[in-house]
Amino acid sequence: MRFSSLRAFRYVMESGTIAAAATRLNLSQPAVSRLISGLEDELSVQFFVRQGRRLSPTLEGLRFFEETQGLLAAIDHLPLTASEIKENAKRRVRVVCMPRLAFSVALPAIAMVQSRDPGIQCELVVQDRVEMEREAVSHSFDIGLAVLPVDTHAVNVMRLGTSPVYVLAHRDHYLSGRRKIDFSQIIDEPIIALPDGTRDRGEMDGLFRSHSAKPRIGSVVPTIEAAATLAAAGVGITFADELSIASLSHLGLATIAMTPTWHLAFGLFQPAHRRLSPVVSELIVAVEQRLEEIRAPFHSISSGSTSSSEPAAGRHRVPSPGSSIPSD
Repeated sequence: MRFSSLRAFRYVMESGTIAAAATRLNLSQPAVSRLISGLEDELSVQFFVRQGRRLSPTLEGLRFFEETQGLLAAIDHLPLTASEIKENAKRRVRVVCMPRLAFSVALPAIAMVQSRDPGIQCELVVQDRVEMEREAVSHSFDIGLAVLPVDTHAVNVMRLGTSPVYVLAHRDHYLSGRRKIDFSQIIDEPIIALPDGTRDRGEMDGLFRSHSAKPRIGSVVPTIEAAATLAAAGVGITFADELSIASLSHLGLATIAMTPTWHLAFGLFQPAHRRLSPVVSELIVAVEQRLEEIRAPFHSISSGSTSSSEPAAGRHRVPSPGSSIPSD
């Protein structure tokens, strides 16, 4: 089985046309057609049927792509891998993470690693969930940090813990002096919400429905940082987890535990079948140290509440260099 045939199959699957795949491969269309036909003959499977100018995958083609997409992405990554080996890439690490975790967790952890060894080069890529899961399939990163789940089999996931969600309100809000409130106390408050389709919004709407109520949404904003900024201006309340709150201290918001609440799980993920380098292992240790720092101030806020926040340290043995993250 030739790499060129597998690469042609992947590009046709992604673009839907021989012409687009030929452009990406810098080959003629007949050459790409021969590669696809050869692969089908070799495996005795029909991957595509022609519909007008486009090729539509058969069920067998879809299944083959699903089962091999990690391998297909890794094939494209081989030249970069070889280049990195030549450039002593063991001293470099590429980290992907969601926006809410960049300032509170990823950057402080990177700073810890580089303060111990200034020769380590780190690249941080901040992406939303859709972009991150696409990146996860491509395997073009070393370690990722995300709110779970990460919906792809192309990675191994190490769950680090969960965080309850808190109410964030202006420092002069009438509830700001409370350590903990019942959710029913904020049902009539104006809400600064995240967009429909996000996990945070779905969890919030579900909690309101469980109280036979609808949220009074005054604003819809794209990020927790934007929601917190409006809450600091006194135009409503919003919700955030511990890791997000850790990067919002400059806004001077009141952080109030509520019951019931919902919880967010977070963790690390690594390309499946890839061994951990010493640098990545060191970064994982730094992430766990940073999580402990973040959690400490919340113990008094959530004491006596129904929080099921889990300590990050002590629940997992950090994988040693040369091993892989054990998939949870």
